[in-house]
Amino acid sequence: MKIKPFVNIHCHFMNLSHLPDEYTKKMIHEVTNIKFGEKFASKLLSCFPVFQISKFCRALNVDNMWGENGTVYNYLKYGEFIAKGDRYPITKDTEIFDIVAPLMMDMVTSSNINIIDNHDGVIPFTIQLYEYSFFTAQFPWQIFPFVMFNPHRKESLNMCKEAIGNFGFVGIKMYPAHGFYPDFKSKGNKSEVNKRLIDFYNWVDRNELPIVSHSQFDSMQNISYTDEQAMKFTEIKNWDNVLNRYKKIRINFAHFGGTEFTNVFKKLNKKKKCIYEFSKNCRNQIINFMDNKKDYGDRIFADVAANNIKNYGKKEKKYYLDELNDILNKYPDRIMFGTDTPAISNKISDQNFIKIFKNGIKNNIDYFYSLNSLKFLFGPNYKIPDNYINYLKRSYIKGFVQEDPFDKKNLKEWIIKKGDKYYINPIKK
Repeated sequence: MKIKPFVNIHCHFMNLSHLPDEYTKKMIHEVTNIKFGEKFASKLLSCFPVFQISKFCRALNVDNMWGENGTVYNYLKYGEFIAKGDRYPITKDTEIFDIVAPLMMDMVTSSNINIIDNHDGVIPFTIQLYEYSFFTAQFPWQIFPFVMFNPHRKESLNMCKEAIGNFGFVGIKMYPAHGFYPDFKSKGNKSEVNKRLIDFYNWVDRNELPIVSHSQFDSMQNISYTDEQAMKFTEIKNWDNVLNRYKKIRINFAHFGGTEFTNVFKKLNKKKKCIYEFSKNCRNQIINFMDNKKDYGDRIFADVAANNIKNYGKKEKKYYLDELNDILNKYPDRIMFGTDTPAISNKISDQNFIKIFKNGIKNNIDYFYSLNSLKFLFGPNYKIPDNYINYLKRSYIKGFVQEDPFDKKNLKEWIIKKGDKYYINPIKK
């Protein structure tokens, strides 16, 4: 990259403790076709260190997440989602993320798992919040997390307020495929869901917070729905009323509509064709929103996270990259780079994913890898939110971290201070 900070706008600091057993089984079975218990499968796969899926399973182990040489530490040091003991060679071509925006995931309620001592999954949800907050304090100026809002949870807005106000979070993740329409006027929602959405949007708009919304066909966080069932909740048109009423909300439509970006498939089965058509329609709707500059076009973003480009043939890959370059030329300040790690990590390493885009994106690369994400995260002036600054200060005062993040030697080279405020100041490498 020619500019710093290099931003990954879409990833997750997920481990197996966040996932219901039924989801873990589904994940491992789909990847490996192994039909026995997920814990045994995970241990078995970990015995084969050369396999990408084995690295993936080790990195997801909760015991490997923490401390020096843990998964998060390695992700920021090597640019790879790898566990303790694993190493990834750093070469002249290695691209290290300067800033990452990890998105919380809401897994337990989405899979309808009833846990007697854990009503509605609030305990793992809260633990996940604390874990993200811990990582934020340990890696200041690099981790800017997003908390999950799920209007099916009665206390979801209060959880979001707590995360933003006290735990260093900077934005909100929404996942309509949990089974709700983002439209607060939708007759498809229960009345209490629409009421929670209105209260939520009022708060977000007042505080000018960024929202990441899942916008592709699948339903990875909700094994209760098929992909086809999840699509109706995910349609981009469900955001029209939100954008027209609320004038300060910034939205990143994650995945830019879906993984099936290319239209040069020779033969498409019924499901593939349905996915392709849905993805194409989503992208067209996102672009239509971007075109509406008068009302909200400058507040609409999209990322390319979890794109299925690894599985494209040579012709399909060229088509995708050519089309993406055309979009970047027309909307240079709207499209952002993201990986969706570890959702991609069972099949492809981060560095190989980055390499595909690095070799294929020709224009507006500073915007794609950095400036657009900074604008989405922090607004046009790249001002780091006061709540994030205050969280770092409290973490140091209370002894959660040993080194003062505001000491000059600990400030990143692309951080500047103006008065008592802190800003991102992009620099050339």
